[in-house]
Amino acid sequence: MKAPNKVIIQLEHISKTFRTSASLFKKNQKEVIALKQVSLNIYRGEIFGLVGESGSGKTTTGRLIVKLEEPDDGKLLFDGKDITKIKGKALKNFRRKVQMIFQDPYQSLNPYLSVYDSVSEPLVIHNVGNSEIRKDMVRESLNSVGLTPPDDFFYRYPHQMSGGQRQRIAIARAMVLKPEFLVADEPTSMLDASIAIHIFNILSEIQKKLNVTFLFITHSLAAARHLCDRIAVIYKGELVEIGSAEDIIQNPSHPYTQALIDAHPRFRY
Repeated sequence: MKAPNKVIIQLEHISKTFRTSASLFKKNQKEVIALKQVSLNIYRGEIFGLVGESGSGKTTTGRLIVKLEEPDDGKLLFDGKDITKIKGKALKNFRRKVQMIFQDPYQSLNPYLSVYDSVSEPLVIHNVGNSEIRKDMVRESLNSVGLTPPDDFFYRYPHQMSGGQRQRIAIARAMVLKPEFLVADEPTSMLDASIAIHIFNILSEIQKKLNVTFLFITHSLAAARHLCDRIAVIYKGELVEIGSAEDIIQNPSHPYTQALIDAHPRFRY
């Protein structure tokens, strides 16, 4: 019997509340509870799906993991080490190991940077290699997402690329440092279905080749079933069930999960 993989990301009772600012017309702050006591283990080498509707807290979870947000309560561990309050050099080292693909590549890519400059930027920030080594690493990363020959894309800009190509560039940028963990936040929601399938296949191939662990954030159970090993369903900031992709689809235990399944006629038996 195969031993289970080691936990790479662990959330322990994570809570997060956002507060709107008071203004001339609205004197009272409004609180929006994004996450309520969320606990979760993600195992090394798996593709873990986090599924929920808009406003469920799924993107906040991803942003907390990559340290773009800080929790109000709870603890975050990476490879068994508490990273909840890390700063400075420790935070920079952590971000070399953990990267994020954002939902809208046109917004996440600087329109004034060429493809080469965008993809090589993480290498420059982390002082990896010299100019020739960086070019080779950018070529490798662009090849891995199907942008070939890579040199043909070096000096193009985001507005000169299709939506699918821009998302591939965003993936290449996230992967150029060869991170151990990658958060993919609805990476295909802006794309046509046929292009989305190509992106799913790219992510799957990267996972198999490099054994990188993925948190795949989506509103679609169909997408999660296609790509993920395990799925967690999140509703109003709380995890309502976790299981293998097939178990969640075949035997949902929470009414919200059933509602998500009912929204996809292909899941009805």
